[in-house]
Amino acid sequence: MHKNEVDLLINRSKAFLDAVKERLKKKNFDLACFMAEQGAQLFLKAILLESSGEFPRTHSIRELITMIEFLKNQEISMDRNALTFLESAYINSRY
Repeated sequence: MHKNEVDLLINRSKAFLDAVKERLKKKNFDLACFMAEQGAQLFLKAILLESSGEFPRTHSIRELITMIEFLKNQEISMDRNALTFLESAYINSRY
């Protein structure tokens, strides 16, 4: 199993969440969105790695969730509009 890699991804995800809280306090919303998206990506990739032994090289949260749904054979409730916004914020904040 990839326990160390899973733990690393989860710890990085938590670090991004902590950074999001700091950015929000400083009203730095674009970076907060970027970091929130990164944290979500890492957490979802940790789930995929733990469940399947690998994770894809995609940056789409919606795609990652779809992969988890397929792998676990269960539907995950999500707000697709909010996730689309988060993914757009990620892309826009990088460029």
